[in-house]
Amino acid sequence: MDLLPSLVGAFITGLISISTAFIILKLQEWRNKKRVFKAFYSEVESNLSTVKKLLPLAESLGKTVKSVVTKFDLQNLYIASYEELRRLGYLLSLNEKVRALTEEVYGLISCHNNQTNELMNQQFNFSNPKALMLSMIPRLGGYKERLEELVQKLGVLKEELKSHI
Repeated sequence: MDLLPSLVGAFITGLISISTAFIILKLQEWRNKKRVFKAFYSEVESNLSTVKKLLPLAESLGKTVKSVVTKFDLQNLYIASYEELRRLGYLLSLNEKVRALTEEVYGLISCHNNQTNELMNQQFNFSNPKALMLSMIPRLGGYKERLEELVQKLGVLKEELKSHI
């Protein structure tokens, strides 16, 4: 009979240890999820800011270039936090509407980045605005329209994500 109290004590101690480990793991997961969503929100804000800065450049590319455009005026948008969100499975914790919007926005960002990389890899004469326009126009199809769509959709996504940070 003296064995029963020690077994009950061991069982309670084991149960407390398992419960503590479970609580610690859940808290770490919650903190990590919060960190990832904050980083993702910051990435969306940064991309929105960058797209707004690129829009005047895109609008001027359809007209005569009055100032010299350089390779450094072209910018890729960030995708690292989105990739981490997907890799960790946190994208699935968003409701269906926000998840679809996120995937649509990052599809547009992927197209933008591919087009920007293609333009940056070309050997353009950035010091001659007229020659630059003639060589770049065929490669800029949909550039301005994509940026305009990104401004609108990134703004909506930013608002939707506020509840997750």
